[in-house]
Amino acid sequence: MAPPPEVVFAKKLAGAEKYERDQGVRRLTKWLKIRSMGDNSFTDEEMLRVWKGLFYCYWMSDKMLIQEELAENISNIIDVFGNKKATLSYIKCFMITMGREWYGLDKWRKDKYLQLIRRFVRKIFKYNKAKNWDKNIARDLAKHFRTKCFTSSNIANGIGFQLQVIDVYMEELAKVGGEEVSQEIIEIYLEPAFKVIWKGQDFRLVEAAKVRIFEYLMRQSDCGIRFEAEKEARHIINHSKEKVVDIIKEEDLEKDEGIDLDVCDKMETDNFVNVETPAEDPRGGNVSVEIPQLQLDYNRLADKCFEHGSGIKTSESARTILYTLSKQFKDVANDEFPLSGELDEEMKARLEAAKIPIDTDESAKKLLKIKMRVEANLKKEQAEAKKIFKERMKKEREAQKEKDKELAKYYDDYEEGEGGSEDKESD
Repeated sequence: MAPPPEVVFAKKLAGAEKYERDQGVRRLTKWLKIRSMGDNSFTDEEMLRVWKGLFYCYWMSDKMLIQEELAENISNIIDVFGNKKATLSYIKCFMITMGREWYGLDKWRKDKYLQLIRRFVRKIFKYNKAKNWDKNIARDLAKHFRTKCFTSSNIANGIGFQLQVIDVYMEELAKVGGEEVSQEIIEIYLEPAFKVIWKGQDFRLVEAAKVRIFEYLMRQSDCGIRFEAEKEARHIINHSKEKVVDIIKEEDLEKDEGIDLDVCDKMETDNFVNVETPAEDPRGGNVSVEIPQLQLDYNRLADKCFEHGSGIKTSESARTILYTLSKQFKDVANDEFPLSGELDEEMKARLEAAKIPIDTDESAKKLLKIKMRVEANLKKEQAEAKKIFKERMKKEREAQKEKDKELAKYYDDYEEGEGGSEDKESD
């Protein structure tokens, strides 16, 4: 009995040679496209076998550029399916496979799989964008993110995979959607993050969702960007004060080098104005190095957090987090950045009440006693060391005297023997 086609492809994809693996990916892509035409689709078992082959195909890839190309090719397979059901099955089985196999990755291979995860998540959002941000597709994708990744109970040892997806989730949505993605679509994609906090299965996932998703949205707001810019400016100013910079006067530079600084400034300005396209990161998939700003109604987002936090089944810890996020989003809506690190008056009062009064005189007496005790112990140790040294020197001198006596006796016997032999020869 012939094995299923996906098993044959899996063996080809895990080949030792690059040309063999590339050929396997091309043939697999064609087969998936033809197989999914019309209403034909795949069972989860079939798609999982396909992903088993793709996982080990990427496992066998070596060198950075080869891995980047393969990650892009694997992600682009999302576009080849002839129907929505097959596409969603491919995406779902990616998450299942990565969660299942993550525990077996060694530290040398994890970095390249992190790259695959980032590009695949970006491609998922691109798929939704190509469908004009269809709400039904967004809900299906958010459901897979929630059930197969963020809150999956089947990922026993794949929390690293979950954390990585959460880490890149909002960044990749911003890269793909930018200012055009609507508030409603963003809220749909935020549902898995709300579910993570609501369920509270693992504090690491809860903290990651809070910081990398909700606080990320605060940091990319107008007041957040302004705060980061001011923080960076303060850092530059403080850093520059630590260095001595020799400043050359403009008139001296013009005089010595014959440079017209006004012309240089104009040329620099013209060059800056003529730049039409933003810089792109080729290693990141030819995306802009600047992440676009999502357009959000922060008051609405605050209400959403409050709504999730006020549920009857919401735990006390989840309610505290969601109410705090709601208050913070209200601050952002009022153009106040809540993550500046400044303590409010209530926290300051608690800290003041928690301070322990210090008696400086008593502390000085204690330090003096400690110092005297240390000095006494040191003197005692020095006296014992001197005593041991004297005894050792005495023993060494006595031993040397015994050696000298033995040596002197030996020489006396030797001289007597030499004298006796000379008397016999003279006779």
